[in-house]
Amino acid sequence: DEYISVSDTFTQSEFEWISQDEAFKVLDESVRRHGHGLGVRNHPHLRTKARSDRLKWDSLSFVNNKEDIVLLSSSSPVNTYELIELSDLVVTYGSTGGFESVFCVKPAITLSDAFYDEIGATVYKPLSTAELDELMSNISLLLTNPDSSLPYGYHQSTFGTRFQLYQPRTLFEGDFLGKDLWEKTRRQKLTSAAKRLFCRPD
Repeated sequence: DEYISVSDTFTQSEFEWISQDEAFKVLDESVRRHGHGLGVRNHPHLRTKARSDRLKWDSLSFVNNKEDIVLLSSSSPVNTYELIELSDLVVTYGSTGGFESVFCVKPAITLSDAFYDEIGATVYKPLSTAELDELMSNISLLLTNPDSSLPYGYHQSTFGTRFQLYQPRTLFEGDFLGKDLWEKTRRQKLTSAAKRLFCRPD
């Protein structure tokens, strides 16, 4: 997945590629150069994205040669952890699958900044095609320390300060001092939808 931020935290400026699309193409070419097989597991969260994004990634429409790629769409029932177990190497674009792979004792590469890539987890982070090729040429020599994934796992399960005045109901909605912060927004959306449905311009 990709991030949008108001700071330069996720500018990707240090990478040779500037988008997930470009990173995938670089990976695909490197995999082919070194005679590896490539399986792609689209994130289930893709199902909540715009139709254009779903079509793009679930068909890899931006890739010219897809014959040798095993593609699992975002709606595939295949278990991601079973795929990790069957893989020799896991490559992600910042996904938590990277450090989860390390926990499963599988070498991991991230082609993007990730929240766990600088806290000691044994995840490789190539910044160029040359660095990626070097890793691809020596997959069996890549180190993996499952214990190195534990700090981030612990952080994810315990981080933050407990709310005193706010009570979350979902990841994006909650109550502040007992008042639903999203009630007005939902009401406005319903009103706008009703106007579009029942009101016709003269």
